[in-house]
Amino acid sequence: MDINSITAYLGRPLTEYETMNFDSLMNQAVARLEDLLGTPLVQVKGERVFAVRQGFCTIWTDIFTEVKSVNMNGEALSENYFASARNDARGMLDWFNSIILSAKPSERELDVTIDATWGFDLKSAEALPEDLKTLIAARFNAMSQDKKFDPTIASEQIEDYRVSYATACTPFDAFVASNTLTIQKYSQTKHGGLRNGTVRAFC
Repeated sequence: MDINSITAYLGRPLTEYETMNFDSLMNQAVARLEDLLGTPLVQVKGERVFAVRQGFCTIWTDIFTEVKSVNMNGEALSENYFASARNDARGMLDWFNSIILSAKPSERELDVTIDATWGFDLKSAEALPEDLKTLIAARFNAMSQDKKFDPTIASEQIEDYRVSYATACTPFDAFVASNTLTIQKYSQTKHGGLRNGTVRAFC
């Protein structure tokens, strides 16, 4: 996403500070967002290794848009042995966050190597889901506000009015509160347990 797309999604012109430091703020915003979501967002192609959960067909992965191959115990799985999937989503999908095996892995199958296109092409606004573009713009805005945020200021006198601030609410707190559903949608940190008590699979 470039200056023009960030400006459009923020619905306001960038400040002089934001314009002069755009690349730095964007890099920080994406890095912090990756930390929050628990998955890389910057697009890269190659192999990654993920743990197999004994007794379950679903293998949680980083976000990917296309899978080239899936290998288990050094052997490539045929395409009818696995399927790309996404939590609570069906139909034609533009990104995925899990692989579903057609059979439960055996006890000797401990991990799987996946060759895929990971993350998104962040330089192309057209390649990003709309809600993710909004989330990136909001994180950029919070990063910018962080530079000006002073937790020691509890209130200010403006002519005849006194303005009190909720000092505990940082720009990051406000960002999370305003984007909870989208963050949950893309977050990979929630996979410590079963979502909704089940794991979708066709085994």
